Order: sequence, then structure tokens, then C-alpha cells
Amino acid sequence: MSLCVVAFPAMSEADSQWIQAIRARYDPQYDEIAPHVTLLFPTEAFELDELAAHVEDVARDVEAFDLKIRCALPYQGPLSSRFYLFLVPDEGFSNLVRLHDQLCQCAYPDRTRIDVPFIPHVTVGVFDDGTECKRTADRLNLQRFEISSRVSALSIVPGEGDAVVHRQILLGGQG
Repeated sequence: MSLCVVAFPAMSEADSQWIQAIRARYDPQYDEIAPHVTLLFPTEAFELDELAAHVEDVARDVEAFDLKIRCALPYQGPLSSRFYLFLVPDEGFSNLVRLHDQLCQCAYPDRTRIDVPFIPHVTVGVFDDGTECKRTADRLNLQRFEISSRVSALSIVPGEGDAVVHRQILLGGQG
């Protein structure tokens, strides 16, 4: 089974509803999984217990941290013809990059790619047309939004985008 590691940032109900309204319009997975940041992309390299042990090792030394998201960014992945609309945190960005890197060191030791940078994000849209993706990002950015949230746990979920959480691991060795 393919597994991945995500963070579900805790945010206000109003911010969650705002994100979900955008996702309902532009993201086909909006009702399958809550707004999240993927930190370890789908892998079959681990069984659940093995991955959980690795995530626990990483999470033990990381304290909970805040995110502030103030920017929408259009993105075209290198392996896709589709365009993605990301909400990207400016505060907490480096914490997410470091978590991603630590999780990947064990999961993908021989597959590190420097040609595809990791951009921490919450996906809110998937588009076939890059121009429409950019226009939507521009409209969101004109709103000058700010989403405050907190990351205090990592969750192991199926790689298929299913909302089932197989395991939740608190940051900072809490539980």
C-alpha cells in the first residue's frame, strides 16, 4: 500500500471554510481529504509500522509551530501537464522544508532530486489551463488574505488521497 505523510494545519473555522470553498470549485479532492501539506509523497518503501517509527523519530525533535499563509501561487509540476494552485506559507515555510527533508532522507535516500524543489503548500486547485490558474491566483492575492494555523502533528495517510488517517504522531515527543 502506498503511504504518505501530511500535516493538517489547525486553523479557524472561517479560514477552513474559505479554503474549502475555493477547493470545492477548483480541486477535485476537496471532499476526500481536509486541507493539508504533504511532507512525504506517496511511497511503498515502508510498511505502516516502519514508516510510523521513522516519523516518530523525526517528530520527536520538532516542536509544534505556526504557519501564516498569505500567498497563492500557480505551479506546473515537472511530470504533469496540469497546473496547480497552491496556498504557500511565508511563516513556517522553513519548518516544513526541514521536516520534508528529514522524512525523505530515509524514504528516498537514492532518489533525491534537486531539479524539483519542494514548495510547502496547501493545494486548492487543479487546472488544465495555466492562464486560468494564474488568473485565479491573482484574484486570490488581491484579497490580501492571511490564514493563521498551527502544525502540531504529522499524519500517515493512504497515498491515494483518501481521508483515512492510519496514524497521527504529535510533534515534540508529546504522546
